[in-house]
Amino acid sequence: MFRPLFPGSFIGLVWTVIFVLSTISALLFYNKPDKSSSFMVIALLFFNNAFLNILWSSLFFGKHLIGLALIEIIILNLVNLIMIIMLWKKHLISALLLLPYFIWVCVATYLNYSFWLLN
Repeated sequence: MFRPLFPGSFIGLVWTVIFVLSTISALLFYNKPDKSSSFMVIALLFFNNAFLNILWSSLFFGKHLIGLALIEIIILNLVNLIMIIMLWKKHLISALLLLPYFIWVCVATYLNYSFWLLN
């Protein structure tokens, strides 16, 4: 399998930081006293995001379904973007904490696309 160049050891560190920031974002949002009608929608977006992240890893790394993983990660990007936009209006700090995750998933999308092109 042809692979694009990227630093392998760096990826684990980045994911650790991103998961910590995402967890803090979710906890800050969840502990916000004002639980408006959009609370449940945003909470579902957090859960869907986690599910899609795990699903992408399974498709890409486990099953090597690079094309399907590419479609799935594009959906993950859209869910991330919607979640950030909705959080931006309700809890700015939570939204800002998710920006590195969104950027990283965009990078992962590019890498997934590169794998798909090369193979």
